[in-house]
Amino acid sequence: MGTVADRRAEGPEMGGQLVVGVISDITQGMNAFATNEHASSQHQMFVNLMPLVRHDDDLELEPYLAESWEFSEDGTELTFRIRDDVRWHDGTPTTAADVAFTFERIIDPAVEFPGASKWARYLPGAEVVDDRTVRFRMEPHLSALDPWRATGIMPAHLLEDVPAEELVAHPFGSQCPVGNGPFVFTERVADERWSFEANPAFPADLGPAKVDRYVYRIVPDQNTLMAELQAGGIDAYVQPLMEHIEVIEGAEHLEVISGPSRSLAMIAWNTRREVLADKRVRQAIALAVDRAQMLEVLRGGLGRRANGTIPPGGRGYDDSIEDRMPFDPSGARTLLAQAGWEDRDGDGVRENASGAPLSFTISVNSGNAERLRIAQIVQAQLSEVGFQVGLEVGDFGAIISRITDSTRDFDGVTLAWTSDFFVDDTDLFHGDRIEGAMAFSGLDQPELDRILEAIPAAQTEAELDRLYREYQEAILEEQPFLFLYYGDRVVGVNRRVQGMTLDVRGEWATVTDWWILPDQRRMADDG
Repeated sequence: MGTVADRRAEGPEMGGQLVVGVISDITQGMNAFATNEHASSQHQMFVNLMPLVRHDDDLELEPYLAESWEFSEDGTELTFRIRDDVRWHDGTPTTAADVAFTFERIIDPAVEFPGASKWARYLPGAEVVDDRTVRFRMEPHLSALDPWRATGIMPAHLLEDVPAEELVAHPFGSQCPVGNGPFVFTERVADERWSFEANPAFPADLGPAKVDRYVYRIVPDQNTLMAELQAGGIDAYVQPLMEHIEVIEGAEHLEVISGPSRSLAMIAWNTRREVLADKRVRQAIALAVDRAQMLEVLRGGLGRRANGTIPPGGRGYDDSIEDRMPFDPSGARTLLAQAGWEDRDGDGVRENASGAPLSFTISVNSGNAERLRIAQIVQAQLSEVGFQVGLEVGDFGAIISRITDSTRDFDGVTLAWTSDFFVDDTDLFHGDRIEGAMAFSGLDQPELDRILEAIPAAQTEAELDRLYREYQEAILEEQPFLFLYYGDRVVGVNRRVQGMTLDVRGEWATVTDWWILPDQRRMADDG
């Protein structure tokens, strides 16, 4: 990296260290083969790695690692031309061979890539035409470019000899990542922080980072995060609690930045559990929870009530479902009775004909006060209609392992799920993927499978809109998750930080634009 003086010569916005405080780790690190968690995806796309394409400020796709792309007239071929000025952080050029390697591993079943369904209409066998040109063949489909927006390209020269089945858990992602994006990985202290430095070789026309150093600091308690923001230990606090937002707004040196999001607050149900196998029970849960009140209490109304994985305003969203599944405890009691659950001994808890109680446990990751409050509200409101709900608080990484590995050792779990711009939930809900890592719910419904298979094959926008309407109706009926709300993204920020904006792309989409007022940089900022 250049000296401080070199950076200053580039302009007054360049330089300094910026620290972002978050309650949980970057679980999958910089390994694009293992992405099923928001912070990991954000850092792969915007910080350390480079996808071929990206969204601009208007959410139109634009070239990024790819210089250009071209479809054949019949839509069966897609050719990318790769930039010639991007290097891996070890100095090795990024080439078409890296793109082909990434693709071949993603579609290899041995890798168990979490988003494999997005590539289902691509045909095996990437063609490396030359160092800068790579060609793919496929069945024509509307979403052909979208997977390349969400997938960081991985370095073939470092990973091509790793057996496919070892890639997801390979230490590359968390111990020694080598990216090609605007920030170079420098250090990870487990459960404490990730540190990055600006990439001095990043192409100028793509927007190199303004800060010298960026630190992702893990503080697993939101009250401590608030104290650190007030004291200047961190520059930004991601997703503050409602009561913390009020404190931030009242502090002269702090401000609140907010924007719309695709982040769904939800509880994922394990329908493999007998008590949750009947959709009438899951429907009853949805009717028994006052989601509008929850959004007001936990987020001050900043967001929209959810009824599925397509966010309001998203591509294909059906406005007609907006008010479906209202707060209706009486309707919940009726459904439970129809499903055979009655309070047979007068203790306030319903039982089935065999005397088993209507009981399950919700798992919550430690340190996340909002998710704990979600679970507590659900626990209290479900008790009013005859459920017995236990709460279990544990380590986030351990919970993710339990819901994604073959044991599926959970009943329900509070999660935030980031919906994609082109929603294809095959990996979540298709019966053929029931053993896959993302099939938390264990749902296996042939009619839903039919719709999920048709969505990525849609040839026109009208056909896609029709299929999305059918899909939203089917999910509303099945209730594999308790869909709560799409809360706005909120960050508490020290006013010395400039250039931080939030939109539906995520908190880190503008990370290269963040900078620190020169007269408010601390001595440690400049080394």
